[in-house]
Amino acid sequence: MKIKLIFGYISKCTSFSILIKSTFIIFSLAILWSCRKKDKTPEPVTSGNEDVFQILSKNSFGSIIYPITSVTPSTNVDDLNSISQFLSNKSIVALGESTHGTSEFYTLRLRMIQHMVTQLNFRVIALETNFSNAQYINDYILGGPGNAKDALQKLYGWVYNNQEFVQIVEWLRAYNDIQSVSNKVTFYGFDAQSAEVAAKRVQTFISAFDPTYLSNYDSIAEHFLNDFQELASIDQDSLIQIIPLKVANYQLRWNTLKLYFQTNKSQLISLSGTTAYELTLRHLEIIQQTFNSYLLASDELQTNNFRDNYMADNVDWIQQFENNKKIILMAHAGHSGMYTYYGITPMGNHLKQRQPTPPKIETIVVEGGHISPLEKPEEVLNLIKKLTK
Repeated sequence: MKIKLIFGYISKCTSFSILIKSTFIIFSLAILWSCRKKDKTPEPVTSGNEDVFQILSKNSFGSIIYPITSVTPSTNVDDLNSISQFLSNKSIVALGESTHGTSEFYTLRLRMIQHMVTQLNFRVIALETNFSNAQYINDYILGGPGNAKDALQKLYGWVYNNQEFVQIVEWLRAYNDIQSVSNKVTFYGFDAQSAEVAAKRVQTFISAFDPTYLSNYDSIAEHFLNDFQELASIDQDSLIQIIPLKVANYQLRWNTLKLYFQTNKSQLISLSGTTAYELTLRHLEIIQQTFNSYLLASDELQTNNFRDNYMADNVDWIQQFENNKKIILMAHAGHSGMYTYYGITPMGNHLKQRQPTPPKIETIVVEGGHISPLEKPEEVLNLIKKLTK
């Protein structure tokens, strides 16, 4: 079925946004396909949906409405070729979503990723998930042991624990298997909501290249390695009172580790190489981003602004680390969007401010959808029911 759309796929079940940086553009499109169970045949587009496009056309959107013929991967890419002109010369394209975990978003993302990797030379995927945990995905798609499902379940939280994202990871692995080293796709996270995996990756580096310092590291990084468990049993009111002292202690410990890496830089690089050293320093930065967010725990607005700012910083670091290869970002539209809302400056806005060219258009339509969890679907469904009451 051929479905009209504005740079994306809009349905009664889903919405989709695309953010593009340098030159920086955000496209958010929605397609009109009635909500359905996964095994049901889609209902035809209704006259009401046609009215939506008529309204858009009358409001200067007519020249940017393009047909997308399928949300699922297809050998026919004529419809995607029509929007390639807007993507081919961009250094960063963000594929946003209005809800986490929705099947339709990931299905369309797979189709977009396949096209953008094979036809437009995008070589980095960056996801709204913990930077250090995402390295498990990167290791796997670059030929490491295990399988896509196991790698995904090492990510922080439930958001990507679904069948559709397994398909994305499996496709990236299959693609990389037949590519030269320089042409392989790499995978990153750009968030920092947990320190444990970051601290363990720093620990692994020290164990490999300076084992004599390992016992010192384990003592200094104690709270990082257990993800600040000492805070877990403290009630919220008490935590607000003591958190400045706790974070000050974490900062002193972190400063000691940073000084160690700076003092021993030449020796460590000679043993590990520059790439491993710089990546380990970024894991150390993720630890600091995590505990600094605790200072703002009592102020949701400041917490959100701090998070979006450091996510933009991490995207910038990824781009530099990858020698300015073209990046596909995947994030909630609340982060990939470019305009402030309710006092929050999203990651997309921070990225826009670092680029000279303003955005062209942004439109987000929020509807419904369905999920395909890998395990314990009843727990996911109970969570959704609780959140949507």
